[in-house]
Amino acid sequence: MSHLLVVDFPDPGRADEVLLRLRALARDHLVDLEDAAVVQRDRHGRLHVKRVLGRHGERTLSEGFWPRLLERLLPERHDRAVTAEVAAELGLPEAFVAEATRRLEPGRSALFVLVEPHRLDALVRAFEGEGGRVMAADLPEEVRRELDEALSGRWFPPAEELHELAERVRAGRQPVHRDDEAARRRRWIEELRRAPITPELVGHIRRTVLEAARQGRFRALIYRLPSEMLTDRGRRVIQGEPDWPETLVGQPRLVYEWFARELAPRGYRLEAELLDWRDHLPGDVGLFVRWDRRGDDSGLTRT
Repeated sequence: MSHLLVVDFPDPGRADEVLLRLRALARDHLVDLEDAAVVQRDRHGRLHVKRVLGRHGERTLSEGFWPRLLERLLPERHDRAVTAEVAAELGLPEAFVAEATRRLEPGRSALFVLVEPHRLDALVRAFEGEGGRVMAADLPEEVRRELDEALSGRWFPPAEELHELAERVRAGRQPVHRDDEAARRRRWIEELRRAPITPELVGHIRRTVLEAARQGRFRALIYRLPSEMLTDRGRRVIQGEPDWPETLVGQPRLVYEWFARELAPRGYRLEAELLDWRDHLPGDVGLFVRWDRRGDDSGLTRT
């Protein structure tokens, strides 16, 4: 298990200066950094992350580890419910998440360091006299590994593994609980015409698929979109025409392209289905991922 060490400073440039000194100490073998990142929040509240390489100048984590971790840990809006959710997801104490967010106010900077337990005391001593406030928490190894792999392309298991997992759950007759993600889906639908693919969206898809398999299911609703995001208002989806993806625009189109590139080669299949009608017109369309053993070889199908 690694320690996540946070040292915050009252001005935006101080964390950078302190890190330069620590890197000099590391070269002299006086301290040993696993990995570190400088975080600055400007006067408008925007978060800026500077990626720093770890011990001996060699990269110990994937390029996306720090942005992924810090985007979850330090969102712009952080109420009590969000704090509890983030703490549970990252395996960190809720008080640590709340305090880290409170400390990094506009105009301040912080140094985030991942350090092995036996090096923690020496590193804390190295911060003495630097004018920063130090706090630390355990970062579970499985959380670190999951965050690291999520951005490196290794994190999605083969479809066969999820099939076997779902079969084991069904054989054990474990109860199925219905997940309530309506609130999240409503937020995703906003600004779909110009929204990009984000690490948060990819993480949601991954969690949704894995949770469905754990519940003994062989498909999961990964994305919900208004029929207005299809150029024909969902007509090809309703009629089962195979070229329905060509009607997608905005973020839904990017989701489809991501699936075709990342998941279809791993044995997953994608389906589109009309979910409801509104005022006698098509309402919302759902994109479902399947991992059972039926379907064609293309990986792109429709129910």
